[in-house]
Amino acid sequence: MVERAVSTMNPTFTQVSYFAKGRLKITELYKDSPFIVEYDTLFPHAFERPFYLEFDNKNGYKFIYEVEEEEQSELHKIDETVENQFGKFRIKKNEAAPVN
Repeated sequence: MVERAVSTMNPTFTQVSYFAKGRLKITELYKDSPFIVEYDTLFPHAFERPFYLEFDNKNGYKFIYEVEEEEQSELHKIDETVENQFGKFRIKKNEAAPVN
């Protein structure tokens, strides 16, 4: 499972961080992430709020997040434009580190 966390000090400068969550530890992937978040718009409540991605073997993924401590999920395809409560964005394959 991979987590994306958005952090910012200024809404005009947004940084996306990528992490791999294993059984014993969480590792920052930096440039080795199997995917890239390409965002068009992020809503203010998306900042500092993690979401999780579970990839399937058919070019799709499950987008998992929490709303009021209850897990929610959505199914999407890689390269599909997504519009939801986080904003408008796409999840793309990182050709340097393909999705397993």
